[in-house]
Amino acid sequence: MQLLGALHAVEELIENTTNEWVENYNDSGINGRLLTGKNGNTLFLPAGSSKSEYNNSIGKAGEYWCKNISHYQSDGVCFSFSKPIKVHTKNNSHFDHDSKIYIDKKSRYYGLLIRPVKK
Repeated sequence: MQLLGALHAVEELIENTTNEWVENYNDSGINGRLLTGKNGNTLFLPAGSSKSEYNNSIGKAGEYWCKNISHYQSDGVCFSFSKPIKVHTKNNSHFDHDSKIYIDKKSRYYGLLIRPVKK
């Protein structure tokens, strides 16, 4: 087993798949992002994020470690996503903002998820 994966592999995954927010994936009660490759293969990433007394985004966002360490040794590279949100404007209109997966960095003391993959 290895982690999903090196930064370049995650970037390639993001660029070569479509992804959508899914609620109650396969009647499991679990929310997350479903990535679909051009060949039809899928990968589901549960929305499990860091939880603390100040932040509880479990079921609303996902943060996964990459195996890379940032230029700063105390930081790690991760990829993140969140639940789509409705954005309201001053004139009372709204639009849906479907956030995509993006690359980020966090202090390594955060307990983010890992996604093991088998070669």
